[in-house]
Amino acid sequence: MAALYVGTSGFSYRTWRGVFYPRSLRSSEWLTYYATHLGTVEVNTTFYRTPADETIDRWVSAVPPEFRFAVKAHRRITHNRRMPNLEDAIATMAALASAYAQRLLARVQTSFRAASSAAL
Repeated sequence: MAALYVGTSGFSYRTWRGVFYPRSLRSSEWLTYYATHLGTVEVNTTFYRTPADETIDRWVSAVPPEFRFAVKAHRRITHNRRMPNLEDAIATMAALASAYAQRLLARVQTSFRAASSAAL
């Protein structure tokens, strides 16, 4: 039987302090706390930039082994397909996803239609 993972899009929102995160919890401890309540998180930052290796290592070490990351594909891949070196961007995202994520999430433009799926 397949597992169901419940999570949110991102985890580091200051507005969650005192609502989801205890006020006394340092922001550096938020992901660990989050992972005690939810089993997955969508990593939004990868849509804009590739996180440093140290950041990825810190995220992975902050959660239990069964926790799942969903990495959002970079916008160069999903929104600017005509850019030069697109293959390099795809290779970077694939390496990032294989390094620590079990899923790669591709966010597409609202104008994207199923008939355009070959474009991916």
